[in-house]
Amino acid sequence: PSGDWEVKSSSGGITVVVPENSSFDLHARTSSGGIRTDFPITVQGRLSKKQLSGRVGQGGPRMELRTSSGSIRIEKGGRSGQL
Repeated sequence: PSGDWEVKSSSGGITVVVPENSSFDLHARTSSGGIRTDFPITVQGRLSKKQLSGRVGQGGPRMELRTSSGSIRIEKGGRSGQL
């Protein structure tokens, strides 16, 4: 996909797997749980356990991930260009 992503869950965690050389702007927030990413990220704003915003690679499409109850995980997998 080359466009923006929005993934929300009200009960449960979120795991997304994106190509290892992807570039995107990440906005992740959880009410209870943590956030983990396999990607190096340039953080924008404040860093906390419950919220993470930043740029992966050169940036690009917006990836917005939100959950009320659970953790968020962004994993590397496969190869491709942008998100």
